Amino acid sequence: MSDAKKKVKAYMDEQIAVLEEGLDRLYAEERQPAKEGNLYNGMLKSTVEFEITHMRHLSEDLQKLL
Repeated sequence: MSDAKKKVKAYMDEQIAVLEEGLDRLYAEERQPAKEGNLYNGMLKSTVEFEITHMRHLSEDLQKLL
């Protein structure tokens, strides 16, 4: 693995880890907002999950290009 690939992988893995930690906190939070807040939290969780998946694919694609 080239130096550039290592740097991309390390950076993307770090960013993904931050998102996963935030998502874990969202799921672990005992206090959830009522009514409209539940919809917002659900949308937020879905968005973060999508972004994690997107970043994993982006990381793979960038590493293939390098």
